[in-house]
Amino acid sequence: MKVSNDNLTLSEKRIIEIKAIVPIIMAFIDKFGRDKTLNILRENIAKVTEEGGRTTAADMGDNSLDAFAKLLEEFKKENSVEFEIEEQSENKLKLNVTKCKFAEIIKELNIDVDLGYELLCARDFAMIKGFNPNIKLTRDKTIMRGDKICNFCYELIK
Repeated sequence: MKVSNDNLTLSEKRIIEIKAIVPIIMAFIDKFGRDKTLNILRENIAKVTEEGGRTTAADMGDNSLDAFAKLLEEFKKENSVEFEIEEQSENKLKLNVTKCKFAEIIKELNIDVDLGYELLCARDFAMIKGFNPNIKLTRDKTIMRGDKICNFCYELIK
């Protein structure tokens, strides 16, 4: 018998993951220290997420910036995030996330924001690297860390 979670939204999947993994991570922090644990977590999430980016691009049959923008619209449709596009061209996509369900989840579960950032926000960089290594992401604001927006700028580097 196959158990499937295909009917769950991304935010619902992340809630399940977070509730399962945070107690384990906290035990590792207690045993091995915060910095060491977060470094290991960061490296492993990046590996898994980068592979997920490659798989997503392959499944879509397109790793262009336009294809990635369409993927982001799916997150918007399921209410994981709300965002406004500031600029969109063949080589650049700038957007501001104004509401983030993931940051809300971390706050509701009373999880440290730095841990929340590593679990959820940091993966954005690995995702785009896997999706298309020629697209660079810059971001210096996140709702997770207390800013009013998350400012994303994706640029195709030729």
